[in-house]
Amino acid sequence: MSSPLCFSSTNDLTRRIHELESRLAALNDKGLKVAELIIIGQPQAQGRPRFSTRNNRMRAFDPHKDKKCWMKLQLMEQYNKHVLTEPLSIDIIFHMPIPKSTSKKKAKLMLTNEIKHTKKPDIDNLVKAVLDSCNSIIFRDDSQIWQVNAKKMYGEELRTEINIYTAAV
Repeated sequence: MSSPLCFSSTNDLTRRIHELESRLAALNDKGLKVAELIIIGQPQAQGRPRFSTRNNRMRAFDPHKDKKCWMKLQLMEQYNKHVLTEPLSIDIIFHMPIPKSTSKKKAKLMLTNEIKHTKKPDIDNLVKAVLDSCNSIIFRDDSQIWQVNAKKMYGEELRTEINIYTAAV
């Protein structure tokens, strides 16, 4: 009786085992990691639209349009693959600035995450800004995201770290 797995040589079998091991190592409880991105700069929250009147006409505008463009530009530079269409999970870490008036002792506690970042901006607005920036670049629409894990922490290097996973198989 022959085995359903047929390899022409031991090298083919070894190569296949290494391939499967690397794929298995990439999997975790979230699924396969498909993107690891970093947006350099202070994390920006999703702003609210502003309204004004001119010549008795109401108009709406986005005061944070430049910041969104900067985030999208960084994402496009880092991710040049196809737009994802499957269900996704996303982890986001926001590295926020330490206030300038903070003592060295307190700053050290902030950097070790013993003092949590509980100030503005709100984490939901930060997440919304990241998801909106990823639309049409990383994934088709942010409605594909079925799980979000996000945290704010103090850091010396201001940035936003984004890890995107496909659904676990």
